[in-house]
Amino acid sequence: MTQKYGCGFVNVTDYTVVEALLEDGFVSWEGENHGKDNGFKPKFDYTGKMWFIAADEATGLPAKLIRATLVPGSPFPTITLSVADLPSINEGSEKPKPNQVTIDQNGVVFFPGGPVLDDSGNAVIIRAEVTDEDPFTVSYTITPVGAQGQYIGAYCVTLSKDHAYVATYATSPGNNGGDAIVDFDTATLTQYDYLSTRFTGETPYNMETDTSDSINDSYSYVILGTQQPAISGSIEAFLMPDFIGGLVETECEGLDEVVAVGEFDPAVNQGVVYTMERYNRQPGTQNKYYRYLTAGAGSLTYDTAVNFTDPSKSSTHHDIRREHYDDVWASSAISPETDGEIREDASGVQTTRHERDGYVQVGVACKREKFGTAPPI
Repeated sequence: MTQKYGCGFVNVTDYTVVEALLEDGFVSWEGENHGKDNGFKPKFDYTGKMWFIAADEATGLPAKLIRATLVPGSPFPTITLSVADLPSINEGSEKPKPNQVTIDQNGVVFFPGGPVLDDSGNAVIIRAEVTDEDPFTVSYTITPVGAQGQYIGAYCVTLSKDHAYVATYATSPGNNGGDAIVDFDTATLTQYDYLSTRFTGETPYNMETDTSDSINDSYSYVILGTQQPAISGSIEAFLMPDFIGGLVETECEGLDEVVAVGEFDPAVNQGVVYTMERYNRQPGTQNKYYRYLTAGAGSLTYDTAVNFTDPSKSSTHHDIRREHYDDVWASSAISPETDGEIREDASGVQTTRHERDGYVQVGVACKREKFGTAPPI
């Protein structure tokens, strides 16, 4: 086997590219079906380190939790990787298959188990805490989501603005009342509350919490990219449990895949949320970004749309960087022609994963919150 690119750093001022190789036999986890169904979303912590997951190249299954650190140097910086084994969820030694991670202000990582269930048939959410730096050691807390056997998977995670709670989306086979958003205390992963949705068996693409001090401040948004109800798709907005509230639905475009929240646009003096939809890989009016203005109580008002200029290199995940640095990070292989996480090209011309050729961009691995809005440490 050949070592594969694990993650990289692009200085978008001078386009310097620095890459880090994984240990032999591992590749970056792109998400289920090589990211084609639900691409994995890496995240930054509050010290500027990026967290992602590596898979066993032979099986394609997730195996390692990785923290990437940029080390300044001359003439180029370098990247060091801290690597820990993922936990086993059940006696069959299955590892989680998360589509997203998130990190609180204390450096604690949270991620869902995906479709992997524990021995009691429960979906799970996982808390990962670094307990030793040398050697790098991570301790895991694994907690079932909902009642025994109620859910068939847990997807996406988002923190409340004060980082006291973390939520995941639990999918249901329908025999217990449908899907739900379930909240947990971040310190112990004790279940706090749940909010039922009107959907059943849906796998969300993304969850994010608005931290822009907008009128929807502290509300969170869930994107269900496959759900197309009567009102041409929907964003589900729900209030995190640091306030009293319930599930709110608001109109959105069909086939939306992405949400970017926490952006305060001074031009309109308003917090904004971005979604996107992509029908194909060709430039045209069907492929768009949509901007929504926050309208209070979790609601959004449609504002404008922007056409893609090159859908084949347009992301399927966006996020807001906390700090205004001229840099871009990527998990999975990268090249100077791309500035984000990338997935296998569907053209069939080149299908070798995690090497330079044959990929299209999935999304910039940006930080969650804009500078100045992070909760106090």
